[in-house]
This record gives sequence, C-alpha cells and structure tokens, in this order.
Amino acid sequence: MIGGPLLLLISLELAIRVIKPEQINPWRWNAARIFNPPKHSLNSPFHRLIQPPRDPDASYLDHEINTVEFSTKRDFSLRYPKDFFNDSLRFKPNSDFRSIAKHDKGVLFNVRIRSDSYGRRLTINKEPQKRTKFLLTMGCSYVFGEGLNDEGTMASSLARKMPDYMVYNYGVPGASPVQMWQKASQMDLRAEIPEAKGTAIYFLYAFQLQRLLGSMKWLRYTPLSVYGPWLAMNKNEDDVEIRGRLIDRKILLGWYQLLDASALAQWLNFDWFPWYTADDYRLMALTLKSLEKHLQRKLGINRLVVVLGPYLQGGIIREVPGIIAALNEEKLHSLDFTHWNLRELMLRLPNIDGNHHPSAAHNRFVTRFLAPELEKEL
Repeated sequence: MIGGPLLLLISLELAIRVIKPEQINPWRWNAARIFNPPKHSLNSPFHRLIQPPRDPDASYLDHEINTVEFSTKRDFSLRYPKDFFNDSLRFKPNSDFRSIAKHDKGVLFNVRIRSDSYGRRLTINKEPQKRTKFLLTMGCSYVFGEGLNDEGTMASSLARKMPDYMVYNYGVPGASPVQMWQKASQMDLRAEIPEAKGTAIYFLYAFQLQRLLGSMKWLRYTPLSVYGPWLAMNKNEDDVEIRGRLIDRKILLGWYQLLDASALAQWLNFDWFPWYTADDYRLMALTLKSLEKHLQRKLGINRLVVVLGPYLQGGIIREVPGIIAALNEEKLHSLDFTHWNLRELMLRLPNIDGNHHPSAAHNRFVTRFLAPELEKEL
C-alpha cells in the first residue's frame, strides 16, 4: 500500500532533477552558514546582507557612497547598507541612503531611506508643534516601507491624515510580533517619545505566522533569522516567554534540511508547518497581548489596536478566522481589513512589482479608511 505512493514520489524527484536541474538551489539551507555563521551575523538576526547574492548579477555598492543597488530576480537580501541594522531592535541612527532595485525591465525603484536619531524609519510629520499625542506604527516591512521613499510609508500617510498625532515608524523588515515584543520589553520607549498621551497600532498579516513559528518557507529565504528569539507560551499558558533562539531547535532545523534537500519539495515550494493549530493562533495573540502590556506600562496607552491588513497573495488568508478568534479570546481590539478585494484594488493601485509590498498609492488609499477608524478608537 505504501510502495505505490513512495515509488511515485521517487519518480517525481528523479524527473525534476533531470528535467529541471536549475530547480536545485545551492543556497537553500546552507548548513555551514546556519550553524557556523560569520561572527558579525550574531549581532543582528535581520542582518541578511552577509548572505552571498543568489543571483550572479546582484551587485552591492558600499555605504560610503550612500547607495545600495540590488537585483530583484531572485535575491532581496541586498537592500540596505551593511551597517544599517544596528541590532535587532533599531536601525543605525541618522542613516541616509538610496536603495535601488533592478528588474529585468530596468530600475524597479530608486528611493531614499532615512532614520531618525533613535534609529527609527523617518516619518514625515509636518507642523510638529501642533502634534500633541503620539501614534506608534509597528509591524514588518509593510510598515517600514520597503521600496518607498519616507513620505510614502504607512506612517507618513497616517501623519498626513492625523495632524494631532506625532507618528513614529517602528516597522522592521522581516519582523513578526516577536520583534515588536522585543522592542517594547527591552527598550526605554518613554525616553524617545516625548508626547505624554497616545496609542500604538500593530499591522498584522497572516503570513507573520510563518515568522512567529519559524516555518521552513520563511527560514529558507532568510536563513539568518534562526538567530532571532524563540518565543513560547509559559507554563500557565497565559503569557509568553523566551526559550532561546530558533537556532536552538536543532531537531526542527534538521528536519527542515532533510525535507528541503528534495528537488520535489523545492519545486512545490513546500512549507513546514503545512498547517496551523489553535495553539499557534493563541501564541500569536498572547505575544500581541504581552506587547500591549509592555506598552501600557511604559507609555500609558489605553490599548493596542491590531490592524489586520489586506494581503494580495491569498494562500495563507485561510488562517485569518483562527487568528481573529484568538485575538478576541485575549480581548485584543482589532480592525479587520482582510475582507477587501485586494486583487481588484491592486489593478488600480499596484503594489511594487516583483516583491508584493504595498505602493505609496496603496498606503494612501488604505489610510483614507483607516485614519477615521483610528480616530474613533483613540
């Protein structure tokens, strides 16, 4: 009974290796790089720049000339200067450089990226003297503004619509709620936010489950993320705690390497975990609940607003009901924008071609609806 399916899998594996030898990606799961990394990689779980480019024509120009140039064919790791990721919590303060993305058809984007004196992505807050309250925007590269100028980010878009709020961009490329939890628990946020009152919003996308749990698909493309924290529920299952780093999960990583040695798994873009459980959703919600508690203690916010954002690629959208149920169970307040028909929306407001990040026009459009909702909440 087992012999037939097993023979079929072996036949498919051999066929792909013969017909599509280019499918075998030599950079996937380079064990030597994961388990014996260059020393400076340990300073930042997000310092993906030390990975050799997967693409032979991906180029890197030194930060001394304030330009980063990369090819978008297969590798998106060469996006930022080598020293931009100061550590896992903040960027290098007062950075100012250009990020240039190449595409088969030419230049995809050529944008200016700056950070402020506290190492946050710069937000354009006009007439700051009139802004008496703070608004923290937290999340991944969708919040940071991958491929956008400073004025095109979600934070800058909100600042234009909410003139009473000083908006701060705490987004980090490649982040999940874990990294925002790190920021809130380890940083002195009150020292860098002078406004007395305000609130925070976290932009949650279903694919962040992959990052939270350290899925195979996520670590496949950003292998140095294994140096990020491994968060789990505590014994009482009412909060989260750090159990170490993802690199400490040797059995899981070994299983990943075994699976991903298969040409068939690479061709199918196979992921592990292939499904998510109620405990996974609860871990996501508990991490955000713990984030809320840290922000309440340090900044005195009333509550964290979780914005479930629209996402173009629909595969993992099936996880949204489970995530919302877990958020409700932990009494986290959320605004659900996942029901938008984003495929139609993107026909009018296209994302950045080739990497699925929102365009500035997309952020302006979303902000038209989000800002009034936030005003009600705040």
